Amino acid sequence: MPFPHSSIPKMGSFKGSSLSLGVFVVFAVSLVVGQTNFQPPPPMMQQQMPQQMPQSNPFNTNGRAIAPITYNNRPLTMGQRPTQERYPDLRNVYAPDYRRDPLLYSHGYYWGDRSPEARGGVTEMTNLQFQLPFYGGMYNYSLIATDGFIAFAPPPDGTSNSPVFPNPKYPKERDHPFIAPFYSKTAFTQRSRVFYRHISRGQVAKASATQDQLRQFHENDLMMEAALRDIRFGMIGAEDFLPLHGLLVTWSNVTFEGKAFDNDRLETDPVPENTFQALVVTDEVRTYAIFNYKEVSWTTHSGAYGDVHNGLGGNPARVGFNGGNGTGFWELHPFSKDTRLAQMDERSNVDFTGRYVFRIDEVIQPAGCVEGVYQGVAYASPSGGSMLGGELVNVTGPCFLKTSQIRCKFGQYETQGTYVNPVQAKCPTPTMFEAGWREFGVSVDGGRTYNFRGEFFVGEFDQAPSNKTSTQDGQSIQIIRFVFL
Repeated sequence: MPFPHSSIPKMGSFKGSSLSLGVFVVFAVSLVVGQTNFQPPPPMMQQQMPQQMPQSNPFNTNGRAIAPITYNNRPLTMGQRPTQERYPDLRNVYAPDYRRDPLLYSHGYYWGDRSPEARGGVTEMTNLQFQLPFYGGMYNYSLIATDGFIAFAPPPDGTSNSPVFPNPKYPKERDHPFIAPFYSKTAFTQRSRVFYRHISRGQVAKASATQDQLRQFHENDLMMEAALRDIRFGMIGAEDFLPLHGLLVTWSNVTFEGKAFDNDRLETDPVPENTFQALVVTDEVRTYAIFNYKEVSWTTHSGAYGDVHNGLGGNPARVGFNGGNGTGFWELHPFSKDTRLAQMDERSNVDFTGRYVFRIDEVIQPAGCVEGVYQGVAYASPSGGSMLGGELVNVTGPCFLKTSQIRCKFGQYETQGTYVNPVQAKCPTPTMFEAGWREFGVSVDGGRTYNFRGEFFVGEFDQAPSNKTSTQDGQSIQIIRFVFL
């Protein structure tokens, strides 16, 4: 069954049954140039991060009540465990390692973060120093919400108990655009904080800059480089993306609204706490979001019929992206509004436990795959090719093993795929005899089932590509001429 058109990005300028688009000439130019490698910082300081010891979780009951914390010794069926060796060349010489977390990007007052008022239901506006494309809109400001989301307009009346998106009462009520790693009502103990800061690559320090400012600028550069690697590993089509600006928001040790607690007895009478993070980076054309979940101990609040003791049951929180103004809401399955939300710190869609990556500028495209999800959308990059075939495309959708029998289907034609990493594979395009949008699928069982499906655009040509080689400034240039009908 073909996948719905609304869930797949369209190449609108080529769509149409008649393809009466005139003649387009496309030149693909490849330059043989030297690559500039990222220069790592000086060797790290000798002081190492102390060993994290496994801890028991006081909220587990018989069976599985909540997700275990990140640092336990549970076996993982998918994903690297977060360790300090994620990117060993990206170490900050200015700070001992114990100030950095294996999963979360560096946050807190030490790194120059700000905090809104420490209570639930607060939104604090911050002006961005850049243009942020998001879900078809463009923004230069944001609202940091202590209830687990980043908004671009105020909610209609705070955070509702069981919100529905898009807002069914729009336009009588505001339908606010937002990015939500965990949209739910929160409460704050004396340990709870929300941190945020703006990030730009290559910030130039003033002559009067303090050592703290120099350290923060350097850390921001390292963070942007780490985010770049995470995005390129998990997202197809991101090979040429270079993040220039970003917004980092961290919700640390927040509990749920309706939970009774005593700040003086938190050590002996602990409460369920969640710690998660959203990093949004952009080059002002493309935008990517990275969600990190260090600990998920509760999934809802008492106003959404959750248990007042452990924050489970009821209507779980929402995880996703709202375009606003009635345009649409995309949510992350199978976690959003589901009890499996408690497993987000155990899973990933980029083979790194607790981390999830998305492209969010025009439409929402998730990275890689989520283990245990056996049906969904398949993506290809590039998302179109010629009838002549013979082009390699990057594909994603299902989770891949080195032993997977990977096959791709373009319309009625199948090709053999090759493994790249647990979240990506490559497939050659076949010779095809029909132009236009065609169903595209990815299989991991040798073509017996295609449970991940999308669309692929096939262009029609009036002649074979004509390849020419030339030189310019001593560099070899290959020019490939395609003519679309």
